[in-house]
Amino acid sequence: MARTDIHASSIPLHAFCISRPYASGLPETTKEKPKETVKIETAESLYDQGMKFFNGDGVAQNYYEAANLFAQASNKGSGSAQCRLGVMYQDGLFYKKNLSEAVEWFKKSADQGCAEAQFNLGGCYYKGLGVEKNISEAVNWFRKSADQGYVPAQVSLGFVMNMVQESTKTLAKR
Repeated sequence: MARTDIHASSIPLHAFCISRPYASGLPETTKEKPKETVKIETAESLYDQGMKFFNGDGVAQNYYEAANLFAQASNKGSGSAQCRLGVMYQDGLFYKKNLSEAVEWFKKSADQGCAEAQFNLGGCYYKGLGVEKNISEAVNWFRKSADQGYVPAQVSLGFVMNMVQESTKTLAKR
């Protein structure tokens, strides 16, 4: 039989005190865990990581990982990543060699002002790789790249312009 004659005044005061671990709430094991911080990758950071795998810089060279990271960066608008995807299609690195696909990636990147892509696109037009050969279009893209200080484009532009002048002189002599 339960005792009903116990009065609150007969219970020691310390029995009503909350022990220290519970003073600020529930024990740690039942508290809500803090939410994990979501790491948002920028296009630039994805591209940089991709370049490490592309070049084997501090990691084993891995074109699969590079292509994956470049694709993610490209989806976020990275012109540099789009250019690198073009290179991978042009050279058959990870992807099956596909020159028309390479040109598409170079064009996307070049339209964003990427000097390397403009140079690569100029080279495609100059050689007729993935597009119909078009010296005028090659000069246009080489010039855009060269105007940004891209040395390979400056050299190529000088070469093509010299070639055009020589051809013009030869035609004039006929």
